[in-house]
Amino acid sequence: MPQPDHISALPVPEPPSLDPDIQAVRVAKLSPRQRAMLDFAWKLTVTPHQIEEPDRAALRAIGLDDAEIFDLADVFAFFNLSNRMAFALDMMPNPEYHRLDR
Repeated sequence: MPQPDHISALPVPEPPSLDPDIQAVRVAKLSPRQRAMLDFAWKLTVTPHQIEEPDRAALRAIGLDDAEIFDLADVFAFFNLSNRMAFALDMMPNPEYHRLDR
């Protein structure tokens, strides 16, 4: 009987409940291209271990090439990492951050 690897032995967390901002994105009038990218971002955020070739194929179907898929995944992964680090270490932005014109 094969031994499970360390990652597959970990419990899979429940997906987070939808906050109002997420719900707004779910009902927003988006183009098919935007919807596909946001669906990929959601899956990469909530169930990254379930990303498979059909997910990348869906992005290719909306016109993204492999370099653009890499860039998309890179941005989503970075924001996921930085947010998790901030939550883990209870890092709050300084007052100057909130005054930035974004």
